[in-house]
Order: sequence, then C-alpha cells, then structure tokens
Amino acid sequence: YWLHQDGCVHRNASQSLPKELTSMNVHCLRYTLGNPYRLMVYFQSAIFVPSATILLVGSLLGGQSSPWPPLEFSVFFASCVVWTQYGFGFRLIYSIDVRSTTLTWKTPYRSGSLSTNDIRSIGTLRLSFITGGLGVLKTSQGTLLVWPGYSFPAFADRLTALFPVIENKVGTFARFAARLQKSWPLPRSDSKTTGLYEWDEPVQ
Repeated sequence: YWLHQDGCVHRNASQSLPKELTSMNVHCLRYTLGNPYRLMVYFQSAIFVPSATILLVGSLLGGQSSPWPPLEFSVFFASCVVWTQYGFGFRLIYSIDVRSTTLTWKTPYRSGSLSTNDIRSIGTLRLSFITGGLGVLKTSQGTLLVWPGYSFPAFADRLTALFPVIENKVGTFARFAARLQKSWPLPRSDSKTTGLYEWDEPVQ
C-alpha cells in the first residue's frame, strides 16, 4: 500500500513495494473515513430515531396537561432527526474505491458504482466556508456528496492526475481546512481503515 499524506506518497513499512503496473495488474485508489464515521452514524440512529419517535407519539397522545413537550416541538425535533439521518446515512459518501475505470462509493446505508468516464468533475461546494468544504462528485448520472476528510484534496488531485478528463474543482478553503484538520492534536488512525491509499493488484 502507498499511503498519501498531504498529497505525497509514502510506503507503508509493513507492506512490500507494489510491482510496476503491467497489463496483468489493476491500478487501485481508495479514499475512506473508515469505520469511525460509519459507527458514528449507526450510534446516532440508535439514539435519536427512537427518541424522536417516543417524543412524537407522546405529544400526539398526551393532553394539554401531559408532561410531554408541545406537538410543534416534537414535530420539529423529529424532522431534524429524519433530515440529518438521511443526509449522513444515505447521502454523504464516506468511502470511495477506484479500481481500474470503475468507481465504487459507499454511505453507511447504501452504495453504488459508476464508470470513471461518467465523472465530470470533483470538487467542493461553492459555499465551502459554510459547509466545511463538503466534497462533490458531478457525474452524468447526478451529483454525489462526499464527507471531506483531511485526505480528500489529495484524493481529488490523484484522481484527476490518473484521469485528466475529470476536472479538479477543490477550493482553497477546502485545502486549508484539510491542512488544519490534519494538524489537530486529536487521536486519528493512519491505518488501512482511514486515509488515502493507492496500489496495484493482479487481475482476478
């Protein structure tokens, strides 16, 4: 495996150097936030979905003198839970694998794949200073949203280097946010479960 850090490629000392790309090898590229993101979404679902359901039912069945909050508040809270769970669970991609010319993406609750020929551009939303540099893959089939880890700009740079027809639109703020995130003095895994990796593997 080759671990990308700040756009540079480093060999993982526990792995041997990849062989040169030949006709019998497939080139692979991976961007992933790993299990922490997926488990966070599952945990939020397990806590907030039942809580919103209980609040909504209690407000509907309870009278004016009941200890339950007003129905308006319960509806608002349930709407926020549904919206956030839909966004984090079904819309925001946390893992992307590029194997040869096929790109496979995953959210905690769904996945899909498409050809790299269908990708028009990779970048960030225009209001990235508000959205925190939220990643965007524009394809012929629609728009895919990507949760931006610190290695997302490096992934975009490498993807567009491998496939020059894909336009790189990662903004300045997103690159600054990635550098800032990488410098945070917080525990973070740089193992195979997170980060940006590139390798060659034999054709199956």
